[in-house]
Amino acid sequence: MVAALLEEGTDTAGASQLSNSRVALEKVASFNSETEATRDGLANFVKLVELEKEMNGIDNLVQPNRKFVREGWLCRWSKKGFVPRLFVLFSDSLIYAYRSHGNRFTINGFLPVRAMLFEDGDAYHVTNDPTICLTIYGGNRSLVLSANSTATKDLWLEEIAKASRIAKETKIEQLPRSASIKPASKSLPFALLLRFSAISKESFIEPYSIIWGWDEGEGGRPRENMKKLNRRS
Repeated sequence: MVAALLEEGTDTAGASQLSNSRVALEKVASFNSETEATRDGLANFVKLVELEKEMNGIDNLVQPNRKFVREGWLCRWSKKGFVPRLFVLFSDSLIYAYRSHGNRFTINGFLPVRAMLFEDGDAYHVTNDPTICLTIYGGNRSLVLSANSTATKDLWLEEIAKASRIAKETKIEQLPRSASIKPASKSLPFALLLRFSAISKESFIEPYSIIWGWDEGEGGRPRENMKKLNRRS
């Protein structure tokens, strides 16, 4: 806009003022460019703090190398059909949770993207519209997810693929530290506190440490026989 006004300017005084404005504008643009990384880092830190505060059962979410990517609601296939879950994708992991009380959420699962496998569509043929679905494999659990549109599904697939690729290309020691996930039931012994690490396995996720098979209702409880976990639950 300043350049356009300069071209239209006729008097010397007006042109001089516009020239000064353009110099000031260029300085502001330069400052924004130089501080963009810092501002993005601060925004990411604030987002991680907010998420950790809103999530029950997760600690150490805020880590220097962990970046928030996207969040949104997806429907997850279970024994009861599709149930809505909040999914949050980070640069190193994917978590999903259900709404517990008010604006708080309780964690259902935590999957490191470094060892995650995924594909477009419904791998188990449980939906009527596979074009809006994606299937994710992690440890002893597979998730069939349904989005509200093909565009939304494609965006999730794109972001997950990008995060997975970058995580695999990143040296293990440069990945974020592990986060601690605890099942929701207060009656569980402290020994059941599980530590989940995005760097625990190079090739695949350790079955009994990445996805703990607790039920998803209020005050979830661990399943008695992990071997009987429904792959689509």
